[in-house]
Amino acid sequence: MKLLLLHFAVLLLIPVSAFARVGETLEECVERYGEPVATVQKKLEESDDEAKRFLKGKVAITIEFKRGKAWHIRFEQRRSFSVDLLQGLLSANVGATKWEGPHKYDEKQFWMSANKELHAVYNPLQGASRLMILNDKALKALEAERQKRMKLVGTIEADEWVDAFYGAPKAEGF
Repeated sequence: MKLLLLHFAVLLLIPVSAFARVGETLEECVERYGEPVATVQKKLEESDDEAKRFLKGKVAITIEFKRGKAWHIRFEQRRSFSVDLLQGLLSANVGATKWEGPHKYDEKQFWMSANKELHAVYNPLQGASRLMILNDKALKALEAERQKRMKLVGTIEADEWVDAFYGAPKAEGF
């Protein structure tokens, strides 16, 4: 019975281990799931050139690289992520440390690695759910770009998920 459970657990881990990790090169990502299905506009100005989009099953993976290493990854699918898929993606990306969280704010869930180097945000949107995993430098770049956009429109209101990482008073569980 134990052998059967162990075999089942290993089978569950195989698909998740096929997903991208922060810090991987484009070549490692291509080796993991083949050539990108699209080249898309990057979200972060500091990212290299353009983002690459891959497909793994029903999950679209958009990866931005900085100096050739993945630093901002978005996993998206048309329905909510299963608990197993969500936990597997988080586990595959946290490395030798562990995630602290989830912390909840509105419908979103947030994690920060114990070493404070990685961040994750899960947003179960209607019609398309998204898990974003990024390193600390990408988070800071995202915040700097948000600040720049806010100055252009004359407001300093903060994005909810950035507030959650930095301990905004409205966030629950921090």
